[in-house]
Amino acid sequence: MTLGAAAPSATMTSPQYMPAMHRNNSSHTPTEVLSVSQAAIHFIPSSPHLHPFDSPSLYIDCPTTKAHLQRAASVLRQEGDAVAFPTETVYGLGADATNDEAVKKIFKAKNRPSDNPLIVHIASLQQLRELLRPTARPDAEEGSSGRNSSLAGSPSSPTVGTGHAEEKVDPVIPEVYLPLIEKFWPGPLTILLNLPANTPLSKNVTAEQTTFAVRLPDHPIALALAHLSNLPIAAPSANASGKPSPTTAAHVHHDLEGRIPLILDGGPSNVGLESTVVSGLCNPPRILRPGGVSVEQIRACGGVWASCLSSAKASSGDAQVEEENIPLVPGMKYKHYSPKARVFLYEPGAKPPSGNDLARSVRWNGNVGILRTRMWRDGLGTKLISDLEEEKRKYRLQLSRYSTSQQNGDSKGGKNGQLESNSEAFGGQGTMLTDRELEGVMTSTERLLGIDGADISRRLFATLRELDDLNVAAIHVEGITDDHEGLAVMNRLRKAASVVIRRVG
Repeated sequence: MTLGAAAPSATMTSPQYMPAMHRNNSSHTPTEVLSVSQAAIHFIPSSPHLHPFDSPSLYIDCPTTKAHLQRAASVLRQEGDAVAFPTETVYGLGADATNDEAVKKIFKAKNRPSDNPLIVHIASLQQLRELLRPTARPDAEEGSSGRNSSLAGSPSSPTVGTGHAEEKVDPVIPEVYLPLIEKFWPGPLTILLNLPANTPLSKNVTAEQTTFAVRLPDHPIALALAHLSNLPIAAPSANASGKPSPTTAAHVHHDLEGRIPLILDGGPSNVGLESTVVSGLCNPPRILRPGGVSVEQIRACGGVWASCLSSAKASSGDAQVEEENIPLVPGMKYKHYSPKARVFLYEPGAKPPSGNDLARSVRWNGNVGILRTRMWRDGLGTKLISDLEEEKRKYRLQLSRYSTSQQNGDSKGGKNGQLESNSEAFGGQGTMLTDRELEGVMTSTERLLGIDGADISRRLFATLRELDDLNVAAIHVEGITDDHEGLAVMNRLRKAASVVIRRVG
């Protein structure tokens, strides 16, 4: 893609798109999956003196990619339905943000709470200006049932610059956001804005609040879809609500097959975590949700952003600020990102799990998952389970000897006629083992999320989904420090965790 690096397109074969087990009924039309090449999409700036995505033109040099994108744009605009598509963060489930009925289909497909607002995705700053103009409310287009506006307003004066002080003003976009737009757009950053009078946006997008969230994604397919449809696209992550966000088309297909008509497959997402959401509507500004742009990067922009606050507090011992009765943006209220397996999160500095911890988490029988990052040793799960099996072998041997001694009239032994284990693997001295503990069969599945924060972010959701597919009963995750990418990673893990283990003392 011109103006931005693009990951290679990946075309997935049909075995990867197995029907989801939770399809509502067999009458649903199968979901169509269309491959799209990122490398075939090019954006050309309208002027070298403006922001590259102020009002660019689009060129697509692959007929198949163009046809598939036009098909998706038609689903959004003419059919008023939802389409799943890749972004640099995760895959999104998008619909026309001005069409009430279309937006309702997002909530229905995901089983998403109606008071959880959506982020609007745009292809240019010009689209944003049209959303912000209070007088821009043309008559709805013929055939666009439920649509509040065609957004075909008159052009505004594009004035967000590329570094020249005299250009860093805009008649419509709030000045507080211009440094962030210049530095991070297109990219994984979402800004919170006040709704103008007579807004064309659906009330279902905003959850009937007075603000809306918007971003300019750094992904050629997402940008091309918004450009070709000439629509602002409301899009949460394209997963069943509460589950780990999807980073591949196969993840989307697993969750939403039969619930949506179309998925655009553009390969895996690069960032792997959702966008950072910021509000410049308060003083000091606030980071409402950590994500693909770190707190440190935002504060480095200077000005009022140098002192911005984070709703997800950095200290692992502090609760996140999620007490709003009505969430301003996605990710502030509801439990998210949870696999089927129970997640045990170990905060930085906490002791790694013991064999007994692993065993108890799966009730002494089943497959346990281990996700390592920076400190836990390779093969941790295998070693701990091996130690448990060795202790069980020793215990059985002692039990056999004890039974023989009882038959011979020797009453020495454990409490109440039972043998005791002194092994730390079984909880320490004086522990008596049950039949379940002795007879259970445990295995472990271990994955390295990465050492670098960007790698951990990119792999987190995909790995949680992989372990679910492998039917692990519990997942033990090594946490990382709350700086740079770590704040967003730990935000997602704390929301997913059933149990959080913290450092003692």
